Amino acid sequence: MAKTFAAIVCILVLWGCAQSPDLDAVKSQLQELDREFSRMSLKEGTDAAFMTFMAKEGTVYPYKGEPIVGKDAYQDLIIRLAEAGPKRALQWEPHFSDVARSGDLGYTLGTYRAVLTNSEGTEEVTTGNYITVWKKQADGTWKFVFDGGNQD
Repeated sequence: MAKTFAAIVCILVLWGCAQSPDLDAVKSQLQELDREFSRMSLKEGTDAAFMTFMAKEGTVYPYKGEPIVGKDAYQDLIIRLAEAGPKRALQWEPHFSDVARSGDLGYTLGTYRAVLTNSEGTEEVTTGNYITVWKKQADGTWKFVFDGGNQD
């Protein structure tokens, strides 16, 4: 009986260890995902990148203005900016990431560079720091649930 109990305990411990995600690998994965997000922003536009990487319930704290909650609200913002405004180019680079022990929630921290070009061609460049909070979705992909930053 004691041998059976010990064997069961060993199996449960090994099974628990096997279920734990490799957190260092997930941290690296999030940093690479964040870099892919930035590359898409430069190649296809910031709006397309945000719509691709944003979770349905995601929240964005924009450069100026109130928080935008949800993809539908972000889509509305895109339409308003296209009608009104300057061209935007945004790129960033993650410098740090961390992940919850569960392996399904994490964040990246880094620096960004934004260029706004008005109708006269004048550019306004800002730089700063950002945080993006990522959540693993039911289909196994990662989407951001929060993105925001501050200027230098």
